[in-house]
Formats: sequence, C-alpha cells, structure tokens
Amino acid sequence: MDRMQDFIQKQASQREAGLILTTDAVAAVGSLQSHHYVAVSTIAELVDTVGNGHKTVWHYHGGDFQLLYSFIAQYPGGMIELFEPQLGITYRAAQVAPGFVMIMTPELLAELQQQGYDVFSRVGLTLQL
Repeated sequence: MDRMQDFIQKQASQREAGLILTTDAVAAVGSLQSHHYVAVSTIAELVDTVGNGHKTVWHYHGGDFQLLYSFIAQYPGGMIELFEPQLGITYRAAQVAPGFVMIMTPELLAELQQQGYDVFSRVGLTLQL
C-alpha cells in the first residue's frame, strides 16, 4: 500500500484534522475524492459538509487563515461554531464527521507558522508528499 492510501485509510476515522503537505494538490485532492471525500473551498461549504456527515478535503491556497484555524481547533470536539465578522454570519455544526483533511504546500505552512499559527499542534495525521 502506498503512503497516500495508508494515510486515507487511517484518516477516515480520526477526530483530528489531517494535513497533507504537497506541491501537487490536484493529485492529492483527486486521490481523496476517489475515496468519497468532498472537496470544499469556503467556510460555509466546509461546516455544512462535515456537519452532514461527509469526509471533506480543503485545498488551502492562502489568504485569511483565522476561520480555518478556528475550525481545525474546534474539530476534535465534534461541534463547530465560527463567527465571520466581515459578513456578520455564524457557521454552526452540532456534530461533525471524522475524516477532514487540509492540503497545502510546505511553503504556505512555513508562512502560517511565521504568522504565529501553530498548525502542527492542531492537526493529527500529517503526510508530506
């Protein structure tokens, strides 16, 4: 079994968010989608998808990380409540499904760490491709 298949198999039952560090996010997202992960690109989609029991993947491209960081911090607890101050919207999920994976480049992770986000303390399984 290759590393990606092993990661997918183990991540499906994890309560913590998974992290894949790669420069080929398209291939990683495709691998996860072939295992019934739903790709999302907004916080609203993310909260709705995990709240409806689906394994979910987010390819983080950059930009404001605060809400996504709050999501991965709350995710292991099984309930999500995020407030988007610019829109005045609160996103809620009373119960979340296991199997959330975030994908980003190693360079982007380094930038986030420089900004003070301790991503590794908030995620579980991590795979570098």
